Amino acid sequence: MPKKPEYEINKELVVSTIHISAETNEILKTPDAEPLNGLLYVEDYIYGYRICVISEAWGDEYSPSFTSGFHQDLVNLIKIVVEQGCKWLVLDADGTEYDHLETYDW
Repeated sequence: MPKKPEYEINKELVVSTIHISAETNEILKTPDAEPLNGLLYVEDYIYGYRICVISEAWGDEYSPSFTSGFHQDLVNLIKIVVEQGCKWLVLDADGTEYDHLETYDW
């Protein structure tokens, strides 16, 4: 019997764009955004963003000097992504809104 292939399956956290500030939105929609420092890869799409979080680069490092250029709202979401073993953070206009996360009106 042939061996079943082992597929690479990636986890993603999907949250509403209501959980990011207008400032974070501006950073994410900027092509070649400098503050991302090779820690994230951002794909802009019509309803939000798909962000590949380079977990190995983050580890347990969330100090202000390390996260310079990132707003705290994004850092908080990245922490959840890393803790949950996800590779992607999906910020979607129709994504899930979570009561325990801060919301922004922009």
